[in-house]
Amino acid sequence: MRSDSLQLIVFGHSYLEGLPTIHQVDMLTTTEPVADGICHFVVDLEATPHYYLIKENQGSFIESKHIVLRKNILTGGDDVLIQIGGDSTLDFSGKGARKMVRFNELPLWCSREEQSISKEIAAPVFPNKELTYVYHYFEQTNRLSKLWMNRLADEKPLYSDEEYQLLLADGVSYIQKSLIFAVEVKALLNKSFSRDEIGQITKLMDQKIIDLRSSVSESILARSDNWIKFMDKWISVDQKLKHDRSFSKYDYLKKNYSGGIRDKLTMLYLIKNAKYVANVDSLAQDFIATSQDESYTELLSQVMHGRTKGKKAKDFSLFDQYGNQVKLTDFYGKVVFLDFWFPGCFPCMKYFAETISYAEEKFKHNPDVIFISIGICSDKGKWMDALQTNKYTSPSAINLFTGEAGWNHPVIMDYAITSAPTPMVIDKSGHIFSTNSNELGKGNKEKLIETIDNCLAQ
Repeated sequence: MRSDSLQLIVFGHSYLEGLPTIHQVDMLTTTEPVADGICHFVVDLEATPHYYLIKENQGSFIESKHIVLRKNILTGGDDVLIQIGGDSTLDFSGKGARKMVRFNELPLWCSREEQSISKEIAAPVFPNKELTYVYHYFEQTNRLSKLWMNRLADEKPLYSDEEYQLLLADGVSYIQKSLIFAVEVKALLNKSFSRDEIGQITKLMDQKIIDLRSSVSESILARSDNWIKFMDKWISVDQKLKHDRSFSKYDYLKKNYSGGIRDKLTMLYLIKNAKYVANVDSLAQDFIATSQDESYTELLSQVMHGRTKGKKAKDFSLFDQYGNQVKLTDFYGKVVFLDFWFPGCFPCMKYFAETISYAEEKFKHNPDVIFISIGICSDKGKWMDALQTNKYTSPSAINLFTGEAGWNHPVIMDYAITSAPTPMVIDKSGHIFSTNSNELGKGNKEKLIETIDNCLAQ
């Protein structure tokens, strides 16, 4: 154990994995010391299942090196002993331990059982081998999902009703999520199928995908992180296949879903696509005005506040590689292109090579345009090594990093950075001019030039 204290983080119903930089109002964090290899947490929770994790008392929970126990399920009233072996094996015992065991073993159980199921399947053979593969994968996923459902049904008396439903939703969704991803890659990205074959696949989706809305309560489905992420992907892929790629997801969710499920799916869509949807500001305002859940609207408001055009950009103070302190306010009167990245981020390298480097060359003699790169990294040596590759940024940019705080730095919170690269243009008066990826050169380097020119001209 590298840390002398640990943190227990318990998430509320608004939890969405992958948003560690967004403050969640219903999240509980408790820190306790480690003494003689033992850490004791006592928390007061409602008798409903919650996600939780345990991490070292340092770094962000986006950094896996600090995670001691990955996401699991905890219920108010549990009294559980968790033993962590030297090889990171986990042993759960005590009141409430059974559900933790089941949740923890899900990935390995799936891997083991799908190999056995795969040998039993006799899928039809098609001239297009990719279609044969998809048929086989649908059947395998359907059988594996039912096997998980039957396994939980045999153990149902061991869980509360809500625990049983959450395990059911999380397990089935975890199993089906990889199938939908495979269909997306082969059908939408690789374009491996004819129009008739696409029709066969959409029929398979209707027949083989297990929709739990008739067997699991709305409140549990809205709470289930795996189910929300699965549904988000399933809806997108299904509708794009049926409507030739283009459809309004926001309108679809508003029309076909209700309550907590609609709100959480819509919030996820808006947060994930805040950089890509041209009218995201108006959609976010509509959602905030109509949602019945304040925790969802507050989460979305945090994201939009850091990215909304016309809002005053938050000032920050960061160090460059020479130890100089740099503030955003140092550059009032100039157009600032700001880019967030982290070492090892392939999309960050791609964006720099194809877009940023081109814009830097275009404006290198213009003193009214400043390029600032912010590396999200707690290890200065690792950040410096990344700088020296010239694959993420260039020596002509002002290169800053978040230091020991890493993903926990206030600048990450202030700008609601949930992924990288995250670029933006800030105007001469210090207001956000654009955070839209299309305007900032995603797939078209000329668009970034155009956006900077428009900002200069205003």
